Amino acid sequence: LRYAGVLRLILGTGLRRGEALALRWCDVNLDRAEATIRGSLVRSDGKLIVADTKSLRSRRTVSLSPTTMQFLAQHRAGQLAERCAAANLWIDTGFVFATEFGQPADPRNLLRATTIASKKAGLPPVGVHTLRHTYATVALLHGVPIHVVSRNLGHSSLAITADIYGHL
Repeated sequence: LRYAGVLRLILGTGLRRGEALALRWCDVNLDRAEATIRGSLVRSDGKLIVADTKSLRSRRTVSLSPTTMQFLAQHRAGQLAERCAAANLWIDTGFVFATEFGQPADPRNLLRATTIASKKAGLPPVGVHTLRHTYATVALLHGVPIHVVSRNLGHSSLAITADIYGHL
């Protein structure tokens, strides 16, 4: 359950795994229904750090649907309850998706949780990146213009989006 929220965000926005995990509450504007992507959470020399995004176009602001906004508001309330329960053990990193003590959530654990969940559901292995593709496919099939999907995905060019999803 710890990783269900970040998976919902990826499915609803098309963010990359590291981008979603690097998201901080200061990057989320609930009044404007948008999130600003500033970096990607990666493991470097055994430590989790927020590195630069994949490309310049990956640094972007994405719109959040009403469903995603509602989910984030609920998630924030749950995280505040965890913060109270952790008391002085909580480390305030500001990450939207954190451990029960406020530390950043490890991308490897997200991948592991996704693999286990798909297996329990009797599905073929589902990777986190599959949810990004699902977002793009559903958006395009529902008439979202390809340039908007490309921007939301943070592709460096419209041609990349067209090459991957043009058949839709």
